[in-house]
Amino acid sequence: MLKVGLLGPLEVTVDEQPVAVDAKAQRNLLAILALEVGNELSLDRISEGLWGDELPKKPNEALRFHIHGLRNTLGDAGERLVTRAKAYLLDVPADEIDLNRFYSLVSAGTGALGGGDPAGAASTIDAALQLWRGTPLGEFSYDDFAQPELRRLEEARALALQSRYEAALQLGNSAEAVSDLAGLVEEYPYREGLWALYITALHRTGRSVEALREAQRFRERLVEETGLEPSGVFLDAENAILLNDPGLPEPPRITPRSSVPAPIGSLIGRDRELGEVVRRLG
Repeated sequence: MLKVGLLGPLEVTVDEQPVAVDAKAQRNLLAILALEVGNELSLDRISEGLWGDELPKKPNEALRFHIHGLRNTLGDAGERLVTRAKAYLLDVPADEIDLNRFYSLVSAGTGALGGGDPAGAASTIDAALQLWRGTPLGEFSYDDFAQPELRRLEEARALALQSRYEAALQLGNSAEAVSDLAGLVEEYPYREGLWALYITALHRTGRSVEALREAQRFRERLVEETGLEPSGVFLDAENAILLNDPGLPEPPRITPRSSVPAPIGSLIGRDRELGEVVRRLG
């Protein structure tokens, strides 16, 4: 069975044995076909992906030459490069291409989360994220044929991470999620869903004032850099923190080490923070 890995350096295996595809044109050709696995690609479309506007004098002959070379490189699996009338296709099951397995697992994981199974969602999405071996389509990242897939992958990864940490919070793992989310909101500075999870995780670990401060930081950045105001899930999370919504689990109480009674609320003795909350609620 021929498998192609694109979620990192190009990786090719035939019957679980690695195969070295050294020629640059063959590597590009295999990537182009793998991204459209099972679909017929015209000679013109493949040639455009390989050479762009700098076509060789006889592009069809050059393409046939590289197809022949790739078939030889793949050995018995070369028969999976199927020739059709003025077209070629890579004839392997879609899930033999790692990025298709990634998409399938992300879809299954988000489905499990929506179905009320955060544990199943977490394990499934973890399996999806573990498929990433480095920068996806790394050596092809400047090639035009790879750009649409790179955008799709980036969006799918962001969705996967957001769903993964939503599952973590549902499972009560807020403390473990905080540090990871702190990094992710810098990686995705305008993704409201991740920011909502981040400030919620801070609140649930007893850091409500910091959560509101981070919410304000996001708001200022968003307005300054995009001209937009936060909306949707972020505002819901922020308002829940401001109102100490009972729908959010209470932050853990810390047992005092002395005979001094523990404060009955996290804002006792914090006049400045209380004033800010009153101002914003007004």
